[in-house]
Amino acid sequence: MLTTLAPPVRVAAPASPMRPVPVRFWEGDRMEPLEPRPGVTLRRELGPVWAPLLRARQRSVPSIGDQDVRELITTGAGVVSSFVPRYVSPGETLPGRLVRGRDDLADLPTSAEGALPFVSSRDLGGFWSLRDLVADRAGEEQAVGIPALRPLWQMREALAVMLEEQEQVEVSWHRPSGRFYARYWAYAAGDDWGVAPGLEPRTHVYVLATNGVEG
Repeated sequence: MLTTLAPPVRVAAPASPMRPVPVRFWEGDRMEPLEPRPGVTLRRELGPVWAPLLRARQRSVPSIGDQDVRELITTGAGVVSSFVPRYVSPGETLPGRLVRGRDDLADLPTSAEGALPFVSSRDLGGFWSLRDLVADRAGEEQAVGIPALRPLWQMREALAVMLEEQEQVEVSWHRPSGRFYARYWAYAAGDDWGVAPGLEPRTHVYVLATNGVEG
Protein backbone atom coordinates (compact mmCIF):
# COMPACT_ATOMS: atom_id res chain seq x y z
CA MET A 1 0.00 0.00 0.00
CA LEU A 2 2.75 2.42 0.92
CA THR A 3 5.28 1.61 -1.80
CA THR A 4 4.76 4.89 -3.67
CA LEU A 5 5.64 7.01 -0.66
CA ALA A 6 9.25 7.99 -0.10
CA PRO A 7 10.62 5.75 2.67
CA PRO A 8 10.89 7.52 6.03
CA VAL A 9 14.31 8.16 7.50
CA ARG A 10 14.63 6.09 10.65
CA VAL A 11 15.89 8.28 13.45
CA ALA A 12 15.63 8.21 17.20
CA ALA A 13 12.36 9.62 18.48
CA PRO A 14 12.83 13.20 19.69
CA ALA A 15 12.30 13.90 23.36
CA SER A 16 9.91 16.72 22.47
CA PRO A 17 7.94 15.80 19.32
CA MET A 18 6.70 18.54 17.05
CA ARG A 19 2.99 19.19 16.66
CA PRO A 20 2.45 20.31 13.04
CA VAL A 21 -0.45 22.64 12.27
CA PRO A 22 -2.25 22.70 8.88
CA VAL A 23 -1.66 25.96 7.00
CA ARG A 24 -5.37 26.06 6.14
CA PHE A 25 -8.52 24.27 7.22
CA TRP A 26 -11.46 23.27 5.02
CA GLU A 27 -15.15 22.52 5.51
CA GLY A 28 -15.52 18.89 6.64
CA ASP A 29 -12.18 18.69 8.47
CA ARG A 30 -12.40 17.14 11.94
CA MET A 31 -10.67 17.00 15.27
CA GLU A 32 -11.27 13.45 16.52
CA PRO A 33 -10.79 12.37 20.17
CA LEU A 34 -8.16 9.71 20.73
CA GLU A 35 -9.12 6.47 22.45
CA PRO A 36 -9.44 5.43 25.19
CA ARG A 37 -9.94 8.96 26.50
CA PRO A 38 -13.48 10.12 25.69
CA GLY A 39 -14.05 13.41 23.97
CA VAL A 40 -16.11 15.36 21.47
CA THR A 41 -15.55 15.34 17.71
CA LEU A 42 -15.34 18.82 16.21
CA ARG A 43 -16.27 19.33 12.55
CA ARG A 44 -15.43 22.45 10.57
CA GLU A 45 -18.49 24.10 9.07
CA LEU A 46 -18.96 27.32 7.09
CA GLY A 47 -18.13 30.53 8.84
CA PRO A 48 -15.56 29.20 9.69
CA VAL A 49 -16.98 27.44 12.75
CA TRP A 50 -15.94 24.15 14.34
CA ALA A 51 -19.13 22.61 15.73
CA PRO A 52 -19.30 19.59 18.04
CA LEU A 53 -20.79 16.31 16.79
CA LEU A 54 -22.45 15.02 19.94
CA ARG A 55 -23.29 11.43 20.80
CA ALA A 56 -26.10 10.36 23.12
CA ARG A 57 -25.73 11.70 26.68
CA GLN A 58 -22.97 14.13 25.76
CA ARG A 59 -23.41 17.68 26.90
CA SER A 60 -23.37 20.46 24.37
CA VAL A 61 -20.12 22.42 24.06
CA PRO A 62 -19.66 25.82 22.40
CA SER A 63 -18.51 26.12 18.80
CA ILE A 64 -15.02 27.47 18.19
CA GLY A 65 -13.05 29.01 15.30
CA ASP A 66 -9.95 28.17 13.27
CA GLN A 67 -7.61 30.05 15.61
CA ASP A 68 -9.00 28.14 18.59
CA VAL A 69 -8.25 24.83 16.85
CA ARG A 70 -4.70 25.99 16.04
CA GLU A 71 -4.24 26.79 19.72
CA LEU A 72 -5.63 23.38 20.70
CA ILE A 73 -2.90 21.80 18.60
CA THR A 74 0.01 24.09 19.43
CA THR A 75 -0.64 24.31 23.19
CA GLY A 76 -0.79 20.55 23.59
CA ALA A 77 -4.54 20.10 24.05
CA GLY A 78 -4.48 18.52 20.62
CA VAL A 79 -2.39 15.68 22.03
CA VAL A 80 -5.66 14.05 23.13
CA SER A 81 -7.29 14.61 19.76
CA SER A 82 -6.25 14.16 16.15
CA PHE A 83 -6.71 16.28 13.03
CA VAL A 84 -8.42 14.40 10.18
CA PRO A 85 -8.89 16.06 6.75
CA ARG A 86 -12.22 16.10 4.97
CA TYR A 87 -12.89 12.73 3.37
CA VAL A 88 -13.03 12.44 -0.43
CA SER A 89 -14.87 9.28 -1.48
CA PRO A 90 -13.68 7.11 -4.41
CA GLY A 91 -16.57 8.31 -6.57
CA GLU A 92 -15.97 12.00 -5.84
CA THR A 93 -13.98 14.22 -8.19
CA LEU A 94 -10.66 15.24 -6.70
CA PRO A 95 -10.81 18.86 -5.51
CA GLY A 96 -8.84 21.53 -7.33
CA ARG A 97 -6.99 21.64 -10.64
CA LEU A 98 -5.26 18.65 -12.19
CA VAL A 99 -1.51 18.25 -11.79
CA ARG A 100 0.16 16.78 -14.87
CA GLY A 101 3.85 16.86 -13.98
CA ARG A 102 6.60 18.10 -11.70
CA ASP A 103 6.26 21.68 -12.94
CA ASP A 104 2.76 21.83 -11.41
CA LEU A 105 4.05 20.93 -7.94
CA ALA A 106 5.74 24.25 -7.17
CA ASP A 107 2.67 26.46 -6.59
CA LEU A 108 2.75 26.40 -2.78
CA PRO A 109 1.96 28.92 -0.03
CA THR A 110 5.15 30.50 1.29
CA SER A 111 4.10 29.58 4.85
CA ALA A 112 4.16 25.83 4.14
CA GLU A 113 7.12 24.03 5.72
CA GLY A 114 6.02 20.45 5.05
CA ALA A 115 3.01 18.21 4.48
CA LEU A 116 0.95 15.86 6.61
CA PRO A 117 0.37 12.63 4.60
CA PHE A 118 -2.94 10.76 4.82
CA VAL A 119 -4.23 7.74 2.87
CA SER A 120 -7.58 6.05 2.33
CA SER A 121 -8.51 2.74 0.70
CA ARG A 122 -11.35 0.22 0.66
CA ASP A 123 -10.62 -1.23 4.08
CA LEU A 124 -9.79 2.09 5.75
CA GLY A 125 -12.87 4.15 4.98
CA GLY A 126 -11.80 7.67 5.88
CA PHE A 127 -8.30 9.12 5.82
CA TRP A 128 -5.61 7.77 8.13
CA SER A 129 -2.34 9.55 8.78
CA LEU A 130 0.64 7.60 7.47
CA ARG A 131 2.13 7.30 10.93
CA ASP A 132 -1.11 6.08 12.53
CA LEU A 133 -1.60 3.54 9.75
CA VAL A 134 1.88 2.08 10.18
CA ALA A 135 1.37 1.94 13.96
CA ASP A 136 -1.96 0.16 13.52
CA ARG A 137 -0.69 -2.38 10.98
CA ALA A 138 2.92 -2.94 12.07
CA GLY A 139 3.05 -1.74 15.66
CA GLU A 140 4.03 1.46 17.42
CA GLU A 141 7.75 0.63 17.33
CA GLN A 142 7.70 0.66 13.51
CA ALA A 143 6.00 4.05 13.48
CA VAL A 144 8.29 5.82 15.96
CA GLY A 145 10.77 6.96 13.30
CA ILE A 146 8.15 8.31 10.90
CA PRO A 147 8.01 12.11 11.17
CA ALA A 148 4.54 13.62 11.37
CA LEU A 149 5.58 16.37 8.95
CA ARG A 150 7.03 15.20 5.63
CA PRO A 151 9.48 17.59 3.91
CA LEU A 152 8.05 19.30 0.84
CA TRP A 153 10.66 17.74 -1.45
CA GLN A 154 9.59 14.26 -0.32
CA MET A 155 5.94 15.11 -0.98
CA ARG A 156 6.79 16.37 -4.48
CA GLU A 157 8.83 13.27 -5.21
CA ALA A 158 6.09 10.92 -3.99
CA LEU A 159 3.48 12.65 -6.16
CA ALA A 160 5.82 12.67 -9.18
CA VAL A 161 6.42 8.92 -8.77
CA MET A 162 2.66 8.31 -8.63
CA LEU A 163 2.19 10.31 -11.85
CA GLU A 164 4.92 8.37 -13.60
CA GLU A 165 4.30 4.84 -12.36
CA GLN A 166 0.70 4.28 -11.23
CA GLU A 167 -2.21 3.10 -13.38
CA GLN A 168 -5.17 5.43 -14.00
CA VAL A 169 -3.65 8.05 -11.76
CA GLU A 170 -5.02 11.52 -11.03
CA VAL A 171 -3.29 14.20 -8.99
CA SER A 172 -4.80 17.58 -8.09
CA TRP A 173 -3.87 20.74 -6.19
CA HIS A 174 -6.59 22.43 -4.14
CA ARG A 175 -5.25 25.85 -3.22
CA PRO A 176 -8.18 26.98 -0.97
CA SER A 177 -7.45 24.14 1.46
CA GLY A 178 -3.69 23.95 0.86
CA ARG A 179 -3.56 20.26 -0.02
CA PHE A 180 -2.58 17.90 -2.83
CA TYR A 181 -4.67 14.85 -3.72
CA ALA A 182 -3.71 11.71 -5.60
CA ARG A 183 -5.86 8.73 -6.64
CA TYR A 184 -4.92 5.58 -8.51
CA TRP A 185 -5.86 1.91 -8.78
CA ALA A 186 -3.85 -0.54 -6.69
CA TYR A 187 -4.01 -4.25 -5.90
CA ALA A 188 -5.70 -5.15 -2.62
CA ALA A 189 -5.65 -8.54 -0.94
CA GLY A 190 -8.90 -10.20 0.06
CA ASP A 191 -10.03 -10.64 3.64
CA ASP A 192 -11.93 -13.07 5.84
CA TRP A 193 -15.23 -11.27 5.34
CA GLY A 194 -15.90 -12.30 1.77
CA VAL A 195 -14.08 -9.45 0.03
CA ALA A 196 -12.21 -10.87 -2.98
CA PRO A 197 -8.73 -9.65 -3.95
CA GLY A 198 -8.51 -7.22 -6.83
CA LEU A 199 -7.90 -3.64 -7.86
CA GLU A 200 -9.29 -0.80 -5.76
CA PRO A 201 -9.05 3.00 -5.81
CA ARG A 202 -6.57 4.43 -3.33
CA THR A 203 -6.56 8.09 -2.36
CA HIS A 204 -3.78 10.13 -0.78
CA VAL A 205 -3.94 13.68 0.56
CA TYR A 206 -1.01 15.84 1.60
CA VAL A 207 -2.10 18.65 3.92
CA LEU A 208 0.41 21.51 3.82
CA ALA A 209 1.44 22.48 7.33
CA THR A 210 3.86 24.43 9.49
CA ASN A 211 6.27 22.90 11.96
CA GLY A 212 4.19 23.92 14.96
CA VAL A 213 5.85 23.89 18.37
CA GLU A 214 7.74 21.43 20.49
CA GLY A 215 5.76 19.30 22.90
